[in-house]
Amino acid sequence: MKKVVLSLLLGIVILTGCGSKNETVKCTMKQEQTGVSINGVITVELKNKKFDSAEFVFDATIDEAYLNYKSQFVSALEKQFSSFEKNYGATPKVESTDNGAKVTVIMTSEQAEKFYGKSNSKEVTKNDVIEEFKKQGYTCE
Repeated sequence: MKKVVLSLLLGIVILTGCGSKNETVKCTMKQEQTGVSINGVITVELKNKKFDSAEFVFDATIDEAYLNYKSQFVSALEKQFSSFEKNYGATPKVESTDNGAKVTVIMTSEQAEKFYGKSNSKEVTKNDVIEEFKKQGYTCE
């Protein structure tokens, strides 16, 4: 589970400095693990060939046989994402759903720069971003 979350978050790392005049890149990934189905969506806003913002949404659906452990699952996600606000200023929203959990992280350009430890000075095209996500197993529009 942690590997999947880190994989999805790593995808956001590619976005530092990304951009193209007022374009949106949406990338998705679906993974199945024992007891849980995970859907990740990253939406990237590019402005003037610079990374402008990103929204990361992680939806996990727990198999019915494991729903009794949902509260522990949600608690584990809250703990895993708790450093985002302190370290980067991006507040993750972790919520319980009827059949699992949902995590949403919205990052501004400044927050993403801090998260990635890189400057937003490099120009990157929409195709550059798409190619990087494809290398990680995402499907992009």
